[in-house]
Amino acid sequence: MQQLDFAAILTGGRATRMGVNKSLVPTGGVPLVERVYEAVHPFAGETICIGTDVGLPVVTVPDLFPGADSLGGIATALNYAKQKVGEDALVLCVGCDMPLIRRELIKGLVERADGYEIVVPKNPEGYEPLLAIYRASSFSKVASQIESGNLRVRALFGMLKTREVSGEELAGLDPDGRSFFNVNRPEDLAALAELDGEGL
Repeated sequence: MQQLDFAAILTGGRATRMGVNKSLVPTGGVPLVERVYEAVHPFAGETICIGTDVGLPVVTVPDLFPGADSLGGIATALNYAKQKVGEDALVLCVGCDMPLIRRELIKGLVERADGYEIVVPKNPEGYEPLLAIYRASSFSKVASQIESGNLRVRALFGMLKTREVSGEELAGLDPDGRSFFNVNRPEDLAALAELDGEGL
C-alpha cells in the first residue's frame, strides 16, 4: 500500500457565512483547525496549510491561484507535493472546518489509492472533494481547468482516473458519516457541541 505523503489543510477560504476566520473558531477549547490537524497529521509524511497561516506547527503555502476557491487550494497542494516528492506523491486535501474526521476513513482512502489519481468519498449528499486524496501528477490538469475558468472540483472526476468510495465501503469506514460534518455557520457550532457530547 502506498503511503500518504502530504496532508494539506485548506485554510484560505473567505468564511463569508461564518463572518470570521472559521479555522480559528474555538470548539471544545481548541481552534477548529487544530482538531483537523490532530486527525490527519499522524498519517502523512508532512502536513501543510494552504492559504492562511493559522498558527499550526507546519509550513503554510501561499495560494498559487488566488480567487480560485477550493480548486486553487488543491492545485497549490499538488504543486508543492510534486516539487518536493514527485508526481507519484499522494496528497490528502481537507477543509479546515471538518473537526470530526475518523482516522479509519483516512486509512481506507489511502488503501484504495494505488493506480488512481483521485480517491473521493461519495455519500448520499454527493461527493466530498475536500476530504479526498489526489495524486501530484494531476497538477497540470487541475491548473488547466482553473485557467479555463471552471472552478468545480467535481469536474476533475471525469478527466482523471477516479476511485469513488461509497455505499457499503463508506459505511464500514465512517458508519454515521461524522467525518463529513463541517462548520460553515454559527449554528453549526451548536450541532458540533451535541455531537461532541455523544462521543466519537
